[in-house]
Amino acid sequence: MLRQREQTEAKLGALEKEAEARRQSWIESAKLLDEARAQLTRVNLLLETHDKAASKSAKPTIMQAVLEVLRQQPNGMTALEILAEINSRYFDGTIVRTSLSPQLSRLKDRDHKIILRGTRWFLAPEEPSLFTQKK
Repeated sequence: MLRQREQTEAKLGALEKEAEARRQSWIESAKLLDEARAQLTRVNLLLETHDKAASKSAKPTIMQAVLEVLRQQPNGMTALEILAEINSRYFDGTIVRTSLSPQLSRLKDRDHKIILRGTRWFLAPEEPSLFTQKK
């Protein structure tokens, strides 16, 4: 019985050492996992910030900006209203009337994407057969 007790105590000691080594290994793995998660969070935040900055710096063309503002104004806009809106949204006041006018003409005459009714510009209907211009 004494020998069995000694063997069991020795076996227990070896198992306790192994359990402690595995516990330490698990703790180290858990720390590494937490560090990797934190790093991934930082990288994702940096990428999101970069994407937002890139999308803000990617300015549309004048024609794209005109179409976008007219999409949101079903009652149409005058050329000066369009100019003010695209300058405030996209161009920080850098577009002048002489740059806008030719773009409005191209969108109307060449592309048939907008129409002029009196002094107000509107998006043209999607179907070309529905395109009618009132003067």
